[in-house]
Amino acid sequence: MMKKQITNKWAVGLTAVLAMAMLCGCGAGADSAGNYKSEAPVAATEAAYDGLYEEYDYAEEELVVEETAESGEGAQAEQINDHGRKLIRTYTITAETKEFQKLIADVETQVTALGGYIENCDMGARSYGDDTHYANYVIRIPKDKAPGFVAHVEEASNVTQKTENVEDVTLSYVDLESHKKSLQTEQDRLFELLEQAETIEDIITIESRLSDVRYQLESMESQLRTYDNKIDYSTIHLNIREVEQITVPAKKTFIGRISEGLVENFRDVGEGLVDILVWFITGLPYWILLAVLVLLVIIIVKLCQKSAQKRRMKAWEKQQKQMAAAAAAAANENATQKSDAEEAK
Repeated sequence: MMKKQITNKWAVGLTAVLAMAMLCGCGAGADSAGNYKSEAPVAATEAAYDGLYEEYDYAEEELVVEETAESGEGAQAEQINDHGRKLIRTYTITAETKEFQKLIADVETQVTALGGYIENCDMGARSYGDDTHYANYVIRIPKDKAPGFVAHVEEASNVTQKTENVEDVTLSYVDLESHKKSLQTEQDRLFELLEQAETIEDIITIESRLSDVRYQLESMESQLRTYDNKIDYSTIHLNIREVEQITVPAKKTFIGRISEGLVENFRDVGEGLVDILVWFITGLPYWILLAVLVLLVIIIVKLCQKSAQKRRMKAWEKQQKQMAAAAAAAANENATQKSDAEEAK
């Protein structure tokens, strides 16, 4: 029933376009050369075209609503049930091991064996001098094999942290597919109209809309491919670090916790002292250069102090000599005065 209604609406639309084309042909006038030229306004053709697509959009929307309302077991309903949901799973795992190279080789072998691939890898040694290594992976594994890979990592290493995130994109996926089907149907109708178009204006209008529809189709197909990749391949963020002591997550008594804390603190203090010693030894060239500069400054300061002391001693000796000369002159003057006084008597 619904399909008949849509067919009738399309028939009405096509009839309107054809009638407009006939009117354009009948209203054509001949020029002096005998060629016919259309005098029908372009706006009328575009109005008929827009009216046709208003009918089309309405029919498509009504069809989708009618199908969903009439049957809950349709294509969309099947995609939204528990078995057809579009789920994007992401795992984040932090693992530690004493055998770093062995675990790395095992992980990469497992990824290849399960049909997955390594999207990104960051690997290196830690910077604070304990010669331990780390590796951060972004791994893509087929969704049905991802739990097995996670279980294998848990068996081959000591997993200290694990999280799993599930994103349900079913509604977005179904909405994209619905829009894509609508655009494909519109594209097919546009091709039919393009074959029937008789004027340049109609051809340009239809081709412009075709370009927009194709662009939207390509964009939606790209989004669907991205969704498919994320859905079909689970993403696993695997962070591996090499350790000297494996973390024991078991519950401990009060005394046990104190003992373990003391041991860990003493170990940290020892490692800190070793790091300081390494830092000091590796910095010896700088320490030697600094010591030479300090020694030069001390020598210069002492030389300056000695020079200033010598200047002060010379000034003091000069002052003493002047005072002695002045005293001698005063004594001679007194003696002369006494002698003159005695002679006068």
